[in-house]
Amino acid sequence: MDPGWTDEDYCLEYLKGLRWPGGVPCPRCQAITPHRKLPGRRQYACSRCGKQESVTAGTLMHRTNTLSPWFQAAWLLTRLGERVSIRSVAISLDISLDMALRVCHRIGGVIESLDLETLPVTWASVMDRCISPLPNGQPESIVSVATDSPITQADLLSEAQTQLDAALRAIGNAEAALKRTHLSRTLRPHQDASLLLVTQYRDLVAETAREGDGKVD
Repeated sequence: MDPGWTDEDYCLEYLKGLRWPGGVPCPRCQAITPHRKLPGRRQYACSRCGKQESVTAGTLMHRTNTLSPWFQAAWLLTRLGERVSIRSVAISLDISLDMALRVCHRIGGVIESLDLETLPVTWASVMDRCISPLPNGQPESIVSVATDSPITQADLLSEAQTQLDAALRAIGNAEAALKRTHLSRTLRPHQDASLLLVTQYRDLVAETAREGDGKVD
């Protein structure tokens, strides 16, 4: 990954160049100027009339609080695909599970739309689609899945349960391999990293279920 992707100003300037390579068209005075970035903000002002414009307005990234996760998540998803879990993205990028789910959901929709259009799925093509203006400015209008639906406790619980199931399968495979090689041993949660992972996922499932008044079987 590009180390610049952790810098918000770097990401903002990249997106500006991607969306407006020839300069920013001002909707008020119709001038096309470089625009100047407003200090401490993510808006640009027209060099002639002062009209402010946002790079992400009317795109999939509209009202995004931070840009860096989009750059990094797109890199992970275009290279690893379904092998990347929402939780692993949240941990890798140090963001909340809710944000990771929202970003990955929208980027996943972009990847699906590119596949349906038989277009190359690369980091560059995904970022280009993410920053492109949408019909009516609606995030869900560009992809075939509902990318802007609210993230619910049920969504978080489902993701946590999926990860728990995967961890349990991995433990079962490991135990079967040990038995086949006659190297069976007693596994203790505080000694075995895999069981510790399972314990953590169980705790996450239980906590999420309690918050959402859900029930885990």
